[in-house]
Amino acid sequence: MGCSSDSGDGGASTASGEIDRDATLRVGIDSVPMTFDPIQNPGNQGNYTLPELYDQLVQLDENFQPEAMLATKWEYNADGTELTMTLRDDAVFNTDGAPVNADAVKASMERAKTDKASLVAPLLANLTSVTAVDDTTVKFSFAGPAFSFVSDLANDPRLSSVVDPAHMDNLATDPAGSGPYTLGDATQSKVVFNRVADHWDETSGLAKTIELSGIPDQNSRFNAVKAGQLDVTYINTGQFDDAKQLTDSGKFQSFYEPQVQTFGLRVNGTPGSPMSDPAVREAISVGIDRTQFCSTAFPDMSTPTRQLVAPVDPAFDKSLDDEASLAAQTDKTTSLLADAGESDLDLTFLSFATMVTIAEVPQQQLADAGVTVKIEQQATYPAVIGAWLTGKYDVSTFAFAVGDASSIVRQNIETDPISGGVPDYAKAAYDKANTTPPGAERDAAFKELNKVLTEQPVNIPLCNVGLGLIGSSQVTGLENVRYLGYAPPFETRRLGLTK
Repeated sequence: MGCSSDSGDGGASTASGEIDRDATLRVGIDSVPMTFDPIQNPGNQGNYTLPELYDQLVQLDENFQPEAMLATKWEYNADGTELTMTLRDDAVFNTDGAPVNADAVKASMERAKTDKASLVAPLLANLTSVTAVDDTTVKFSFAGPAFSFVSDLANDPRLSSVVDPAHMDNLATDPAGSGPYTLGDATQSKVVFNRVADHWDETSGLAKTIELSGIPDQNSRFNAVKAGQLDVTYINTGQFDDAKQLTDSGKFQSFYEPQVQTFGLRVNGTPGSPMSDPAVREAISVGIDRTQFCSTAFPDMSTPTRQLVAPVDPAFDKSLDDEASLAAQTDKTTSLLADAGESDLDLTFLSFATMVTIAEVPQQQLADAGVTVKIEQQATYPAVIGAWLTGKYDVSTFAFAVGDASSIVRQNIETDPISGGVPDYAKAAYDKANTTPPGAERDAAFKELNKVLTEQPVNIPLCNVGLGLIGSSQVTGLENVRYLGYAPPFETRRLGLTK
């Protein structure tokens, strides 16, 4: 899914040699998950672990399009209100060897929709029923067109992970899936996965054991790889020059996927926040110099943008990112805020502790327009999510991976309880895009929706950002890594070490 390199300048090399099937792969992430129940994961950390423990119905391919996994093929009816999937017949649950069949898919999806603890239930509001036609055929029925449902499944393992119906009671601590690994030890700082004896996916389970270590500080993670204490981690902003030096030494290798995620400001659109006013959101958007922001916050790994969709999406419109629109328009910000009665605007900005310096860039830029931004921080992803859901903050940051335009709008605007939902001025364009079958007309409809949400934003995109991994020269499978819908998580089920 990108460029793998042992020289730091692109290419297509990766570790070669005999795979060490007895190896322990040590992976550094920001923090370990709090639960192993797919539907109770807030996103980020769970997505590091779900693909190892659970097989999904579909996954993302190297072009970020849905690809077969448990489902081998699928087909919509003419109006998109029914989806029929055919399942593979050789997958079994690790708990008791029971087959992963249509009944299991039905039970998993119904639980995701109806369980009171489900965090993905809003994404299934359109789903009305799931029918097990036979052991390997399952039919999904929807209240309205659901042409993006397969993309939703591919982008979000929380939705598409299939769990064992006979062992659903304690999934938070005792996961019951059919993935290539089972859960070993789990603490607040480390999670251990053990490979199962036999699994249908021969590209997975290369390492006997995977250890995920939670290390909040990005430099500590990077240095742990450099010192040989970890085998692989992801490259953060400010680390690409150091990563190149390591790969140039021949002892390390890197892997880079350009423009795999969109980074920007998440907005509180609920009553009580000034950001609920579309004019205020527009004022904040035009008050930020995106070119300066990207070069400061994500040097050498980003391009400025105003658009929710990535350049590879058919809905992307290059003309919307002209040089003038990417620059700060301070006078326009001042005028819009005055018209909205917010000339002395104060905003609270929720930031990760490790990203405060990034938050300070728009803080300084908006100060030129008389906007005061107060930054508050939380140390971990779960803490940030919990604080954001209180509704007390006006803006935070977001990052999500490339995906179907409809999925992006639905997950980041429509079903986000703090966004305020799809605004009235975008509903007609959104409804048209969602009800149009795949093809040129649908692409055109989403291009129009993208234009509406660019000119009058809800959440405020700032950059298309690449993601990179750094690993020892023994790591194999970097070119097969799938990034997931809540960037920057990457799945590790296809990574291993050579002897």
